[in-house]
Amino acid sequence: MFHNIKQLQQAKLIISAIKKYGGEIRFIGGCVRDALSKRKIKDIDLATTLLPYQVEEALNNAKIKNIPTGKQFGTISAIINKTAYEITTLRLDLKTDGRKAEVKYTNDWQQDALRRDFTFNALSYDIDEDKLYDYFNGQEDLNSGIVRFVGEPEKRVQEDYLRIIRYYRFFGIFGKKIDQSSVYACKKFANKISNLSAERKLNEFIKIFKTEHWFKTVSALYEDNILIDYIGNNPSKNEITIIKNLHSLKLQINPILALAILSSYKAKPVSEILKLSKKQFNYLDNLINCFHQMEIQSNEKHLIYKFEKEIYFDSLKIIAARNKDYNLFDMQFNRYKDWQIPVFPISGSDLKKLGFKEGKSLGNHLRELEESWIKSDFKLTKEQLLEIIKTTL
Repeated sequence: MFHNIKQLQQAKLIISAIKKYGGEIRFIGGCVRDALSKRKIKDIDLATTLLPYQVEEALNNAKIKNIPTGKQFGTISAIINKTAYEITTLRLDLKTDGRKAEVKYTNDWQQDALRRDFTFNALSYDIDEDKLYDYFNGQEDLNSGIVRFVGEPEKRVQEDYLRIIRYYRFFGIFGKKIDQSSVYACKKFANKISNLSAERKLNEFIKIFKTEHWFKTVSALYEDNILIDYIGNNPSKNEITIIKNLHSLKLQINPILALAILSSYKAKPVSEILKLSKKQFNYLDNLINCFHQMEIQSNEKHLIYKFEKEIYFDSLKIIAARNKDYNLFDMQFNRYKDWQIPVFPISGSDLKKLGFKEGKSLGNHLRELEESWIKSDFKLTKEQLLEIIKTTL
């Protein structure tokens, strides 16, 4: 089942080390799910009956580098050839607050599977036995395209409210049929999403747009009125149509571009909810400003100079999606992708040499000169600009 995984031989070294120490170990979760569905496997996770300190000893005995990435929750990471493999001790989650759990270790594989979110994420596989362990019909759900919570959906959601967003992300990837009880639980506790840390919400949002089925997820979040609790805004049908057209036109999208549209072009509120970094906020804010300016002016070079190419092209995608016209984007992209953005030829030191003093006034003069230079379509030379500013002395 795992014959296509490049890291398999490295994983076998870990398996050998754990078994030599006396522990049981299996592949667990996403790597098993993706192997069964013939999807590309990114990360290999393993579960074991050994306690964390025993995992460390077993790996040390085998001279395998390891770090305690989540030792308090039973996770040790083995590092082989710069690839990390998470090895987690079987456990029970005794108490949860919707974010973190108090754990107790166990030797019971089915009890460990019971704490996991979806049936197809509770699968485990013993490579030596070539045996798949499926306690909750996860393989059947995977084949049928049903994203189903393990056990009682409401209980699973209350253990960690991020599972609401994860449900919709996995539905976008694997979903063919709706599991009504799972959707009901997500909708019932949607208002609890605000209890999650901004970092976890943003990370999950970014993961959504790393999948090729991102629109299916966004559409389901919108239809089930989850977006208002997630990003603090309920976009209009027109904005969802723009998102849909981006997908149908196969225009590449990134999370910040999606946020611009889903936030109804309001950068500050969504930035505060998701705690965007300064770099992310500036990109979002400039993207929204560029989009608005594109609606009222058509001098592409001026816009590219002011906002730079990446932001201009992302704004152009919104315009193209609104008009459902891929050629509108393609034509402008090919026209300007290789255009060299000109460099403003005047600096503060040039003005100081003319007698201008350091301060706010100097900055104002520079901005005025730059505006004149832009309006000339970047044709005014340094000498001509200096002659213009001399008249204000």
